[in-house]
Amino acid sequence: MLSSTIVLAAALCGVVSAVSPFPEQIGTKEITCSFYELTLEYSKIVQNLTDAQVSDLYDALQLHDCNTTYKKPTARTQRSPREGNSKRTLEATSIFVDSLKGSDSATGDIGHPLKTIAAAQLLARKTLPAPTSVLLRAGTYYLANTLALTDADSGLTIQSYNNEAVEISGAQPIVDVKWEAYDVTNSSTISMSVLQDTNLVQDCQQGKNSTGCRYFGTTPDAQTCSDGCKADTDCIAFTWHDGNQPGSSKSWDLMCYFKLTGSSLSPYTITHHVSGIKTVDAPKNIYVARGVDVPQGMTGLRVNGKRAIRARWPNGDPEYQLFPAGWASGGTWAAPRTYPAAETVTVLSPNRSLEGPCTSTSGYCYYVTGVGGACAALGYSPPSGYWCAKDPPRGSSYTENFPSGLAYGSGDFGGRTWPSWKANETVVNAFRQGHWFSYVFLVDQYDPASQSLSWHYGGFQGGEGCSTAAEWNVENVRDELDYPNEWYYDTATKDLYFFYNGTGAPPSTLEFAGTKLEQLITINGGGSARGDTQPHATDITISGIKFTGASMSTLSPHGLPSDGGGDWAVARRAAIHVSGVEGVTIADNLFERIDGNGVMISGYSRNTSIRNNEFHLVGENCIVSWGYTADFADTKRAVPIPLTQGPDATDGNHPQYNQIIGNFMHEIGHFQKQVSCYFQAQTQLSTLTGNICFNGPRAGFNFNDGMGGGNVLEKNIIFNMVRETQDHGTFNSWDRQPFLVKRDGQQTYVPLYNEITKNLWINNYNPQEAVDNDDGSCYYHTHHNVFPFSSNGLKNDFGGHNNIHHNNLYYNRGGCMSVCAQKVGYEDGFYNNTCISNSTNSQYASFSQGINGPALPVMHDNRVYTLDGTTKEAGKTIAEWQAQGHDLGTTVGTIPSDDVILGIARGILDLPPAP
Repeated sequence: MLSSTIVLAAALCGVVSAVSPFPEQIGTKEITCSFYELTLEYSKIVQNLTDAQVSDLYDALQLHDCNTTYKKPTARTQRSPREGNSKRTLEATSIFVDSLKGSDSATGDIGHPLKTIAAAQLLARKTLPAPTSVLLRAGTYYLANTLALTDADSGLTIQSYNNEAVEISGAQPIVDVKWEAYDVTNSSTISMSVLQDTNLVQDCQQGKNSTGCRYFGTTPDAQTCSDGCKADTDCIAFTWHDGNQPGSSKSWDLMCYFKLTGSSLSPYTITHHVSGIKTVDAPKNIYVARGVDVPQGMTGLRVNGKRAIRARWPNGDPEYQLFPAGWASGGTWAAPRTYPAAETVTVLSPNRSLEGPCTSTSGYCYYVTGVGGACAALGYSPPSGYWCAKDPPRGSSYTENFPSGLAYGSGDFGGRTWPSWKANETVVNAFRQGHWFSYVFLVDQYDPASQSLSWHYGGFQGGEGCSTAAEWNVENVRDELDYPNEWYYDTATKDLYFFYNGTGAPPSTLEFAGTKLEQLITINGGGSARGDTQPHATDITISGIKFTGASMSTLSPHGLPSDGGGDWAVARRAAIHVSGVEGVTIADNLFERIDGNGVMISGYSRNTSIRNNEFHLVGENCIVSWGYTADFADTKRAVPIPLTQGPDATDGNHPQYNQIIGNFMHEIGHFQKQVSCYFQAQTQLSTLTGNICFNGPRAGFNFNDGMGGGNVLEKNIIFNMVRETQDHGTFNSWDRQPFLVKRDGQQTYVPLYNEITKNLWINNYNPQEAVDNDDGSCYYHTHHNVFPFSSNGLKNDFGGHNNIHHNNLYYNRGGCMSVCAQKVGYEDGFYNNTCISNSTNSQYASFSQGINGPALPVMHDNRVYTLDGTTKEAGKTIAEWQAQGHDLGTTVGTIPSDDVILGIARGILDLPPAP
């Protein structure tokens, strides 16, 4: 039997709609290809790309499907850091390290290198603060412990010598591995990942075969349809329509369709449909190594440096497969556990009542947090957050909670039970309902009789609560080890199981390593919080190194950045973690197969420079910047707001003047789906310039709050994001919590404008706005950008205001701007834009008449183009608005030629005219 229907709570937890693993084509193929070619051209201008990176862009933009003059370069299969400062003149004091030939008793000169970086650090401290370089010779440096740099290491540079191939790994080699056959067979098996309430065949024609589709006829149930697909060698997926099709779809009752080899799968969420995706499992070739020592708590296995897959169901490769592959739907989610009520703290002053409505359900006006309660029970650090309040302004249905278990269907796991199951090993990954983020649960109870899994730990990986979940999978179950490259380690017997993707036993040439460290390097100095007098760590540089092998942090303690003012929860750790620093530079490195975050800028930081790095195959975020705030010093509360949270940022104990420049970030979010190339919270005055970000599950850049503002985003390229989630844009922001900052000696909660300019952001997956200014976002100056393939242009809601868009190019499937009611003097602006709406009967602009009196957005001189040359503005024609003196100079016409559109884009981006 197929698994039972999932219990949904869409009305409480978010919109449920299609999440497609394929780009949505809003314009013609020709204009799509033209924008993709423009993206590659602009990428070559903003960065000095390697052949491997150009090849990555070519593939990600699918230029092989375009009639393009660009040729894909032949790239090296082995990546390395981009050549940069690591060839610079050596410091007067240079200490050499060689992991292969060195000795920690040596002198450290080029002829007598040390063996470990830790030994070099101790030797370097004898010469610091005079500039000192630790120069790493070629090889892999497996760290026994995190390399902890402090203010005692100020002035230190750690870099590769002369661009030699240097790798620092958080994994530990697994040695003395002797393989013996465990389960070796010659026959293959077929499995089916079942998706309830999902249609995969909406492009098929009723009652007959068509391109990519086969009509199997009517079947009495989904199981019969599934069995037919399994038996058909051309079938890759099926959809069965139940006998209760609504209304005009009644004639589709009981129809069964197959999707055939070579066709694409684009899931659409709709009731009364059951679908399945077929996997043909190779003959088993499972071997076991007995009595093997691995790092304690190992969550990742590397085979010749590449990830192996924890034994899982449904089968899949989280590195390269996109939802829905590797996910199942179905089952019944158990009700959330109950926790003691949190103490809700509402800070009434300062507030933002002058700027917008205090009745907004976003909580925009007052600082609100819940202390204790679910935040304490779930182990959040610190134990407070907006979503832990009993009734957060966004609504009580969003209070921090999540399912406590899952009753799965009899057809799940292929009907198998798990005789070798152990408590607190199995992990359930699940999408939050609405596909905003993903949960990770650690299973402590398994009952095959009731077909149930339950847990007490996990689920804290996102902010907004929900009593149910959506699609799911399981990991780390020995009885599910049935797919090439899967592994399982039995902690009791020390036996390592591995499905070798080859003939016979794994050869001795394979090198195995287990992940050990979440953090490879920490740079920690003193902050600027009240009472903190420790010196900062200053002028430290890390350059020319490949970082890899960092372990997962999905089940490590998380916190709620911005005291929950956004939707995120984050573990405050990363492969490189900096805090209490000034003038730290992390440049020209490669971060590859990091299972957690790449770089964390935490607490006090000034002028931290993250530049010219490549982030590739990163499990969570590439770069996170997350500061500390405080409660007001003279405030007495019955339940205090915990340290590092609160509305007061005037002590400056947070990142300022980040320089995030020229980074190449792609293939991210394998183990958590609410992640970005760059995320910031409780941070201000950052500069993001010339970064390229693509192939990820959520927004490319995310600002969790509006604290202080003054951020500049210029000449960044983002595309192929929001691939596995929805209700998001290429850039996303929230601003639910007000923060008091100090500027020019004065205290203010009004942020500086954030500037977004000269960017090319393609919102081609599950598109919403390119700039999704959500929940109270304000003070954004967005101008001279190119934003193809969104659903809307300027967005503002829940009390947001002072968002100005001008001189941008939009190519949308819907309107051009939609904003909430605003107060006089705090209006949004939309002018001198070119907006192409690839639709008919469109509404180019939506807005209200204002709060407590007329307050229309500032609008004029826009050029609007639609398929039929007509459009509406807030329910009226443009001419009717212009007759009232509003939106003067705006014109509407039919969509111009592709050459004209691309000419506008090139002009905005300062590119020469096309030849």
